[in-house]
Amino acid sequence: MYVPLTLQYDIGDSGIYVQGGPQATVLLQESSRIYDKFGLDLGVGLGYDFNDNFFVEAKYYHEVTNRHGEDPFDLYDDLDQGLNSLMIGVGFKF
Repeated sequence: MYVPLTLQYDIGDSGIYVQGGPQATVLLQESSRIYDKFGLDLGVGLGYDFNDNFFVEAKYYHEVTNRHGEDPFDLYDDLDQGLNSLMIGVGFKF
């Protein structure tokens, strides 16, 4: 589950906007691997409003927390893991 807090800045009347902010990520499924369920990402994005209703945008989120959890066997204690994501969307506002 992704929970973003995004700020948006419109570049004049061009329809182009930039976005940025943090995002919390929570793993909802159980996994046999050793992962922490909570992570924190920082994201940036770019979008374009075609008109008052239609838009397209792309956002990239880079995880700043280490997703690798406690290893009961101490085999991978120096391992850093993260879930980075690229989101591309087309939308309709009403």
